[in-house]
Amino acid sequence: MAIPQAVISEISDKTSMVELVSLYTTLKFSGGQYSGLCPFHSEKTPSFSVNEEKKLFYCFGCHKGGNLFQFVMDMENLNFAEAVRFLGQRAGVEIREDSDRGQETRVGALFDLYAGVTRSFHYLLTETMAGAKARDYLHTRGVSDEIISSFQLGYAPKDPDWLHDFLIKKGYSPDFLAESGLFSRNDSRYPLFRNRLIIPIASNQGRVIAFGGRLLEGEGPKYLNSPETPIFKKSRTLFGLNKAAKVMRGSGRFFLCEGYMDVMALAQAGIAESIAPLGTSFTQDQANLLKRYADKGVVLFDNDDAGQNAASKAVILCAKSGIETSIARVSGGKDPADILEKEGGQALQKSLQYTINSFDYLVEKAMSRFSSGTPEGKHRILSEIAPFLEAQDSAVKRDGYLTRLSDMLEVNVTALTADLSQQTTSSREVPQEQKDPERVGSDLFLMLGVAAYPEHFSYIRQYVNADDLIDQRARQLFIILEDAFRRDELDMNAIAQNVDNEEVRGLIFDKAFSGELGSDPKSVLQDTLRSVRYGALVRRQKEVIRALERAERNGVSHEELKSLLTEKMYLTEELQKLRVRQA
Repeated sequence: MAIPQAVISEISDKTSMVELVSLYTTLKFSGGQYSGLCPFHSEKTPSFSVNEEKKLFYCFGCHKGGNLFQFVMDMENLNFAEAVRFLGQRAGVEIREDSDRGQETRVGALFDLYAGVTRSFHYLLTETMAGAKARDYLHTRGVSDEIISSFQLGYAPKDPDWLHDFLIKKGYSPDFLAESGLFSRNDSRYPLFRNRLIIPIASNQGRVIAFGGRLLEGEGPKYLNSPETPIFKKSRTLFGLNKAAKVMRGSGRFFLCEGYMDVMALAQAGIAESIAPLGTSFTQDQANLLKRYADKGVVLFDNDDAGQNAASKAVILCAKSGIETSIARVSGGKDPADILEKEGGQALQKSLQYTINSFDYLVEKAMSRFSSGTPEGKHRILSEIAPFLEAQDSAVKRDGYLTRLSDMLEVNVTALTADLSQQTTSSREVPQEQKDPERVGSDLFLMLGVAAYPEHFSYIRQYVNADDLIDQRARQLFIILEDAFRRDELDMNAIAQNVDNEEVRGLIFDKAFSGELGSDPKSVLQDTLRSVRYGALVRRQKEVIRALERAERNGVSHEELKSLLTEKMYLTEELQKLRVRQA
């Protein structure tokens, strides 16, 4: 049964987290929060904390944490809907127990609503003067009228009253529209999409279940997606799959792109088996979904840091689902939509002929960050590749990759196998560095702190990126935070739920509850940021010095030498600035 968000919010507002948890364990107030013995595991010393204001819980012992609904789900072994009903009854909030037929009717009404709105948006794009700017944008990007029609692209007008008034006249109730995902959560009459190119998002069966909106002018997020509704679950939906599925079954492969425009560009170039996650957050559920249709895939994400880190995560998730992947190497760092716009469909098709095996890609990426000429560098390269190797469903493939890595690093394969085995074993246990907060390095400490206080991420991201972080867990957190920032969804609980590693998820709650960042988290994070940035600059400075030494021995062009010297000067100046601030 789908439960309206308004009802869930009302239950949360009317429920005391402390009173709820006190039904299962005794809580005492101390140090600004409530604590007691954990109800999830046996202990003699209290390690369980509750934050009444944020309605969150966390255990420092077993690392369970979450909101009040998660607490009930874990304690009573309930699913989310059952937990909502449990708490609703306790809070005196009426939840209408619709019959199956009633639920089917409501879901059917949502399908009908989105189908009708899709037709209206499409008409506004293709047949009216109001849609002229959106049409011009599409034609400028090289998108054909055939693709516009096939994907039912549309235009949402500037008028903030048009959509609500139009749908009310069609007989929809204000309450139904408020929960439809088409209007703002803060103002149920204000449309989520205004003056945007509209890209309908369809279910696997081809029914429109959500929209993506591309900003045409003014301020705001470049892309905006519909929120989740009873018919739309973002982590289980792939854009374009309804059109690609049949072709994927025939060819046995797919092209995983970063965005809507890339999928449409590939489709226009005759590559129908192209799909995209809704944002760069490709999930395990989406990988499992793709496995139903194909055993092989080509990953084609943007060439920036966020895109390439997302590509690394995607190939590992695909490996866990038993999908063999490669990475498309597009010249000049262009994306498919750019190539279609500037060079045409044939050039796009030709560019995808050049791919690199995912293993080679990950090794190359790791070797660009760490020196393969030192024992420490070799170890770090293996650490970078370890999640991919561990994800392999075949011991033969894993051994084959280790043999190749042995040749690349000039390390005995037995030593690599032993190290990998040790890392795999430790990753399945609680890592010592996570058991002992003193062993959490500055990289991970920074990102855990930002995840616990995500309002500071917009500042942090100006000075570091994922590749500046040595700790793999820290880099993964950065990618999750970057994706949440781009979607304007920087919420601690939501960020924690996107973390696959349970121990890291627990450490986020640890930072939020422990008071370790004191009364001024921003100041602590800024101090840590300086340390992290200093380390990143020092590492890069060493790389540049080694490059200059090689240049001196082997000789390089004047331009390359000048570039290296300029970078060395810049790094020296930046390091000096940081030393002055730390003095």
